[in-house]
Amino acid sequence: MLPVSPFSDFRRTAVSDLDPSVAPRQSEESLNSIVEGLPGGAVVILDGEVVVCNKAVEEIWGYPRERFLGTSPIEYLHPDDRARAGERIKKVVAGGPTELGEYLAVRADGDVVPVEISSAHIVFQGKPAIVSVIRDVSERNKQNEAILESETRLVEAQRLSHVGSWEWGITEDRITWSEELYRIYGLDPNDFAASYEAFLERVHPEDRERTDSSVRAALQTGEPFLFDERIVRPDGSVRVLESRGRVITDSDGRPVKMIGACHDVTERKKAEESVQRSRDQLRALHSHVAHLREEERIVLARELHDEIGQTMVAIQLHLSGLRAQDLPEEAAERLERASELVESVVQMGGRISTCLRPGVLDGLGLLTAIKCEVEEFGERSGLECELLLNVEKWDGDLDRATALYRILQESLTNVARHSGATRVWVSIEDEDGVIVLRVEDNGRGFEADRIQSSRNLGVLGMQERALAWGGTVSIQGVPDEGTTVVARIPV
Repeated sequence: MLPVSPFSDFRRTAVSDLDPSVAPRQSEESLNSIVEGLPGGAVVILDGEVVVCNKAVEEIWGYPRERFLGTSPIEYLHPDDRARAGERIKKVVAGGPTELGEYLAVRADGDVVPVEISSAHIVFQGKPAIVSVIRDVSERNKQNEAILESETRLVEAQRLSHVGSWEWGITEDRITWSEELYRIYGLDPNDFAASYEAFLERVHPEDRERTDSSVRAALQTGEPFLFDERIVRPDGSVRVLESRGRVITDSDGRPVKMIGACHDVTERKKAEESVQRSRDQLRALHSHVAHLREEERIVLARELHDEIGQTMVAIQLHLSGLRAQDLPEEAAERLERASELVESVVQMGGRISTCLRPGVLDGLGLLTAIKCEVEEFGERSGLECELLLNVEKWDGDLDRATALYRILQESLTNVARHSGATRVWVSIEDEDGVIVLRVEDNGRGFEADRIQSSRNLGVLGMQERALAWGGTVSIQGVPDEGTTVVARIPV
């Protein structure tokens, strides 16, 4: 609204001058001077006609000001607004209160522009008159429309993104919520008096103290905050919000306002929980399958060692008995070759049995099994291997030992197949109840994208074995310098 103060000043300075009993000519000169100094366009209307107007009127309508003198001001308005303007003029002339209204003005070039007209009652030449101040509000209206459009877009964006904003005037404990925030909370703006205490009452009881502490800590430190909270709607349903905010202080550093936003992440949390459940189920399945595979390996290794191995030994004994007999030279040679083949099968069965399930792991424990595996790997691959055992005794269970042993096997297999290394370092140590197995080589180094590839089943297998026991496997490769595999499993 236009300030009414110009009319008050007008009355204080000009009423005596406008009184015809003082000096008519002086009254008119004073009136012209005062009207010229009023903000915006200004006219004085007496007996329904313009008797005085200032220069600014020309800029609004595009007519010379002389054009207005002696004419009705209503004829310069859009036909749709003339009746309304005429009624208001009558009220003001009759001594009514100041009238403020927006009308459409028709310019000299035919353009229509919005104007705001504020009219007040005065006495001029002993008669009731009107002084009106006119302002072109085209730019203001454009700005208001832009603001309204922006606010509309903001409301729509908040609705689509499920983000509601808020502002808390700390000193007066007055909270302003956006339309979307009311919707998130399931509240009617007309029925809910927003305040900090009222907000806390909507927070889930289990989250209320933590939420209050986070907000009060922000007030004390001035630091922004970000936390998740659950709220309870009036219908009893629970929503999960990601809330963030920051403190605004005065010149003395005292908090005066807090602003922030709440993102309804309920559906996202549900999806994350669903994905996590699926991952947990898959991990449990993987662990179960791995356990079954180990059981099958134990059975196969035992059968190779006990059944097939013993059968081969029995055959070898029979062949030895035959060699003791006096046989023709050709038969003796064939018998010798058969004996060698049997011995080869026995050794092969032993190797296969060890690969399936090393007996040393079950019989002598993890540390001895690791030592044997590293030594055998060095012999098979021809690589220089260095082993550092910083654990005196293995206190973990057999399943965890199996997981660490298989991770070592897979790591060494990757070294042999992919690294091009000449040396391997293996260490195992206890870090506050967490067994750390480290395998490092001086090869070409794993590329990061290969390490993270979903098709790298060996790496995934190692990670899943560790995760099954609350552990982790990290792999870091440096091009042309080597790769380091670190497995951590709590015991």
